[in-house]
Amino acid sequence: MDFAIYVIGKIDVGLLYWQDIQMHGTRSLIAKEGQTMFKESAIVTAFVTLLPIVIGILMAILLPNAIEYTKSFAYASCVLYGVGFLLFLIAKLSVIKGGKWTSFGSTQMSHRFRQCYRCGYVFMVAGFVSTLALVLATRVR
Repeated sequence: MDFAIYVIGKIDVGLLYWQDIQMHGTRSLIAKEGQTMFKESAIVTAFVTLLPIVIGILMAILLPNAIEYTKSFAYASCVLYGVGFLLFLIAKLSVIKGGKWTSFGSTQMSHRFRQCYRCGYVFMVAGFVSTLALVLATRVR
């Protein structure tokens, strides 16, 4: 039995453990109180909780550069968007080439194209964060 400590909300700390659930076929986190929290829910909760902290740290790093090198920063943001979209497009074209014209997500892609798809999204999110820093930098000036 694997043990993990997980912060529930902002007040309670529960001792959780992994347990196999037969009806869903996935592992889930079980709190002491008997409430079921699936692994995906825990990951989403941690992501949403940590997102403002990560964005704040990124802004502290990016904002001085965006203020000083505004034009270069704008070009870098466009390049990040372009590379991300290109990777996303390559991955989606592999699904279209297989005969499936509409698809959502990366489940129908091979492992290599799935990685390409996810990297594309990472680049596009990085472009968005750098654009956000650029907008804040122009307001600071």
